Amino acid sequence: MSATAVTRATRALLTQHNLPTGTSLEDRVTWRLHRWGCLGRTQHPVGPYRLDYAWPAVRIAVEVDGPHRWQPDIGIKDVARDAYLRSHGSLVLRIDDGTGSIEEQLCRVVVVIKSELNRGAA
Repeated sequence: MSATAVTRATRALLTQHNLPTGTSLEDRVTWRLHRWGCLGRTQHPVGPYRLDYAWPAVRIAVEVDGPHRWQPDIGIKDVARDAYLRSHGSLVLRIDDGTGSIEEQLCRVVVVIKSELNRGAA
């Protein structure tokens, strides 16, 4: 199956389940978080920023970085966003399309999210 076909299939699944869509990378992340039972809020506003994914109750933000991340102005904005979020007590996790397996990164992110959600529920 081609990358375009996978993107279309993922988008169709999200639409079928009334889940939000975004970039093709965000769509893949949204679907997996949903399937693994830990999809937080998407495009969640915090101060002057809009987060890709957020779990406000446990102050976790997840940002998904595609190829645009390597543009200098985007990188500078990401650093400022991360500093703002951390200064307000949030843990910022990043999934980066250019630094290894998305699946492995997602697994690590999900472990942290579920651990914090379980700790918050205790």
